[in-house]
Amino acid sequence: MTIAEAHLLLAPEEPDDLQDMYEEKLFEYKQFFLSKSPIAKLFAAKLTRMQHLHEAFMLLGGELEPETIELTDFPAFTAEIRSSYDAYQAQKNGFRRQLSNGRSAYVIAACAEALVILEKQFAACWFTEAVAVEEVIVSKDPDPMEVLHAISQYAEQGGTRFAQLKNLENNPPQVLVHEMKRLSLLFKKY
Repeated sequence: MTIAEAHLLLAPEEPDDLQDMYEEKLFEYKQFFLSKSPIAKLFAAKLTRMQHLHEAFMLLGGELEPETIELTDFPAFTAEIRSSYDAYQAQKNGFRRQLSNGRSAYVIAACAEALVILEKQFAACWFTEAVAVEEVIVSKDPDPMEVLHAISQYAEQGGTRFAQLKNLENNPPQVLVHEMKRLSLLFKKY
C-alpha cells in the first residue's frame, strides 16, 4: 500500500485526527460484526477492508498500544441439544464481548474469525441432509430466547438429542426445525 492509497482510506485534516478516524472506522466494523450472523462469506470482505484500514493507519504513522486477546478453546459440543446450545451461547457471548472491547483491527479480526469458526462448528451439530432448505435465510439468526424456549418445550416432549431432532421425533417445535434447516444450509454451503 502506498501513502496515496493510505490517504484514500484515512485522510485526516490534522495529524491528531488520525487516531480518531481510525477508531471511528473500527467502531463501524465492530457494529457490523456484532449485528450480523457470523458467516464466512459475509465477513470475509469486511475483514479484508479492515486489514487495509489498519495498514493505512500504520503507514500514516498511527500507533497502537499492545493489546492481548484471550480466545479460549472452542467448546466440545455433545449430542444433547440444551448443553450444546448453552455452551455455544456462552462462547459466542465471550467472543462478542472481546470483539466489542477490541481497540485494534487485529483483535477485532481474531474475534470475528473465531465467531465464524464457532458458528460453523455449532452448525455441524444440527446438520442433516434429510430436510429441504428452501425459503431459509441463513443470515437471519433467530431470537435466542425463542430457541431456548423451544429447546425446553422439546425436552418436555422427550426430545433432548440432535439425532431425535434430525429424525423429527417427538414433534419438535417449528422454531427448532427452522433452525435445523438454517444451520444445515450454513454448514453445507457457507
